[in-house]
Amino acid sequence: MASEVAAQGQTGNEVLFDVVPVDEHVVATLLAQPKESFHARFEKNANPPELKIAVFGDHLGECGWRALCPGVAAALSRFAAVGRAPGAGIPTDRAGAPSGPPAEATPPSGRRPSAANPAEQPLSIEAAAASSREGTTIPNQQVASDGTITVPYAGQVPAAGRMPAEVQQTIEVLLASKALEPQALVIVKKTAANAVTVAGETVGGARVALSPAGDRLLQVIAAAGGAQAPVHETFVRLSRNGVTATIPLETLVADPAEDIYAEPGDILTLVRAPQTVTVFGLRAETPR
Repeated sequence: MASEVAAQGQTGNEVLFDVVPVDEHVVATLLAQPKESFHARFEKNANPPELKIAVFGDHLGECGWRALCPGVAAALSRFAAVGRAPGAGIPTDRAGAPSGPPAEATPPSGRRPSAANPAEQPLSIEAAAASSREGTTIPNQQVASDGTITVPYAGQVPAAGRMPAEVQQTIEVLLASKALEPQALVIVKKTAANAVTVAGETVGGARVALSPAGDRLLQVIAAAGGAQAPVHETFVRLSRNGVTATIPLETLVADPAEDIYAEPGDILTLVRAPQTVTVFGLRAETPR
């Protein structure tokens, strides 16, 4: 009975639900309610976030090369060879000392590498280590609690809160008095701070590291394994800087504006919530 349904809407002084006649006014009121939007709530600009080096969890790989002074190059090469078998990328004699002619010093012309001269192009860490140029690959190291990394002959270099390119420039400046036209390449090999946590009942939990080019929410969800429930039954909850908003996954897929860039520290939760409507009563048709 309708009276029995309405009676269950209140327990003591607590109202559990209201019984409202569904008419055009109710429908218009519901349609007028503002819809939740990631784009309106979170996105301040359309650019991907800058991924800065963090203190805890970030591991850096660093490589310096190009016309190093012979003594410095040999010492750095021995430093980089710690833990490697003799002959692994660094020529050695039977006594284990570096052998072979030193690299020719390049005059400090101040020219930057150009596409017209491939020999001057920057090398990756692996290519620089295998190159005939004098150079060194510094073993991976974690950013210290004071926010610095240690580079031989350069000392402690501030890293936390800076971009890799900024750290590269600092290393080059510190090595300028010990090498001719030094170049450095700093790469974040492992990061825990610049990552997004993905959890929920419809996805396998994962911590997804962000790429410098930027990753959108759907890319992060896909990297975590994707939603395991139907799209129309899944909702995406984004928590960022103490603010939380929830939208249907269907909206995230259908509207590119909602697929905003993920930021370090974001928490994405995928929740399965089938939308149902319960209808009571009968409709009496009036004969014409």
